[in-house]
Amino acid sequence: MDKEILRLSINKFLRLYFKSCKEVYKEIGLDKISNKQFRYLNIIYNNENITASKFAKIAELSKPTVTEIINRFIESGLAIKNQSDFDKRVSYISLTTKGEVLATSNVIESSRFTDNVIAKLNSDELETLSKIFDEME
Repeated sequence: MDKEILRLSINKFLRLYFKSCKEVYKEIGLDKISNKQFRYLNIIYNNENITASKFAKIAELSKPTVTEIINRFIESGLAIKNQSDFDKRVSYISLTTKGEVLATSNVIESSRFTDNVIAKLNSDELETLSKIFDEME
């Protein structure tokens, strides 16, 4: 089976997966999370002791925009600010458990997943799986 055909079929499955995720996010009041916001959550998640200035630099955003983003995350219960013990002018941003779960829920890459599937299934099984994914749409 052609890898590209299978990858496209798996993408159909992933679209269904992400649609389900959006339904869950809606149920918990997070249905307005955009792809950019997922990216921003991941920046915080991947940078321990990140400040607003460092966040702005990594995200290539202005400091006022970053302040607005961080405040929205705090209001949504996704992030918290902790004042530095050594310099009261410095605050570190970190994710709450809810924010961490959300940040890490969008890490699926279809190409890697496809490689893993190809490694585990024979050609006939891949054909069947592809047909199953096609029927799900």
